[in-house]
Amino acid sequence: MNKSLWKSFICVKDYYRKHMIKGRIGKGIPKIKKQLFFVSLLALLTACQSTTRIADMEVTAQSMVPSRYSSSNFDHDIVEGIDDDGLTPWGDFPIEELLPQIEMLFGENFELLAAFSRVESALAQAQIAGADRFPEFTASIGGSKNQQNFIGLPIPGNTGPLSTQFTSYNLTLASQWEIDFWGRLKNAKEASVLSLESVEADFKWLRHSLLSSYLQMWVNAHYADEFHELVSLMALNRQDLVRVTSQRYDSGLSNGDSLRSARVVLKNARTNEIQAEKNHRDALRKLESILGGYPNGQIELLGQLPQNLTPVRHGLPSDLLENRPDLVAAKKRLLAAGKRVNQSKASLFPRIALTSSAGTSSDQLSDLTDLDFSVWSLGGNVARPIFDYGKLKASLNVSKANEKEVFARYLQSVQTAFSEVENALDNEKVLSESFLLAEQNLAESERLLFSAKQKYKLGVGTRIEVLENEYLLLQSRISRLDVFRQRLLNRILLT
Repeated sequence: MNKSLWKSFICVKDYYRKHMIKGRIGKGIPKIKKQLFFVSLLALLTACQSTTRIADMEVTAQSMVPSRYSSSNFDHDIVEGIDDDGLTPWGDFPIEELLPQIEMLFGENFELLAAFSRVESALAQAQIAGADRFPEFTASIGGSKNQQNFIGLPIPGNTGPLSTQFTSYNLTLASQWEIDFWGRLKNAKEASVLSLESVEADFKWLRHSLLSSYLQMWVNAHYADEFHELVSLMALNRQDLVRVTSQRYDSGLSNGDSLRSARVVLKNARTNEIQAEKNHRDALRKLESILGGYPNGQIELLGQLPQNLTPVRHGLPSDLLENRPDLVAAKKRLLAAGKRVNQSKASLFPRIALTSSAGTSSDQLSDLTDLDFSVWSLGGNVARPIFDYGKLKASLNVSKANEKEVFARYLQSVQTAFSEVENALDNEKVLSESFLLAEQNLAESERLLFSAKQKYKLGVGTRIEVLENEYLLLQSRISRLDVFRQRLLNRILLT
């Protein structure tokens, strides 16, 4: 006996002990009650198997969750979930200044509009599934006129068949209600509600992803702007170097190779400047595209890059399963798939329905409001297909296979999420160290430039030494800017 079936047996055994008290069910109980009791046990066994199946899946998912992140060496243990506005966790970025473009992002994005339509559709589906659990009432009014012929009756003086006409009018209120004894409709409703919650979580994650993409493009656009400015300064620096070297060549203080070398470096610097200008325009066009505007590279860059970053906030790995919307959506889809398996199992049992109608009927239209002509009916039925060529069982197999697929996708989503967080935490550590080194190099370059300028003023240094140290400082600024950009992009992934 496998583990799941054993848990189901224990569940049914506890129910049996509770109700099968000595003398409770015995010779004095009618046979039909015994049959209903054991049918109830069968339904309970199905429910127990469903509960243990879902519990086993939860255990499997939790087994993938470590006690702490291996790449984390931070002291903070605060987790910030994504609020309904989707903006709260982005404390390091000037969100208030970016709000005009964020409103454009959420208002003009076609993918977000399509996702919202899926939420509306899922809400309607949940309402439909919920309505199936209640009685359905139908009001009707009708009328008919019939003629009937009597063949073979001898009527003296009448050569043709005898005929008569009937006129009938009716006003009816009918109802039909399926008694959800096996939980088929209940599971269908719960599956629809869980599907709605998964679509809502998908919508929330899409908003978060769009904002992440926008901030990444915003960071890259600011980086491209500052990088283009620094590269332009480097080109001017190399131009000054060519001018100084040319003067020294004309004075006989430098050879032709030094001048040619300076000109080659200048051409390379101008090439880099042209490429940086193009990259800047490309970054602006990407930012315009995600905001739904025409990509002409004329968008205004709002705000400024943050100068400092707050310490990384992270929590326990188990918190990730509850706070990250894409994982919440995946889990809701898994639970919905489980409910559909239960729904398919319940479909194997007979459906019990009650029908009733009440109204009036008469051969005169004016009598329909007279209660003396009232009619009514009440009935019930139990129905189940006998020969369906395996349709119901095949439907159950489809539901089970779909549940397995959704479960596998859920585990894959969990694994991917933890991989992304571990990589981002590890990158944060590496980039923090790299940024510290870049800061130190920048400070050292500033000191070298200051020293070169002082020597030049005192007449013990050359203009070329000043230019070379200015160039070195620009390179250090670019290096720091690039590492800081990577830290910002990585911080966006961690949020």
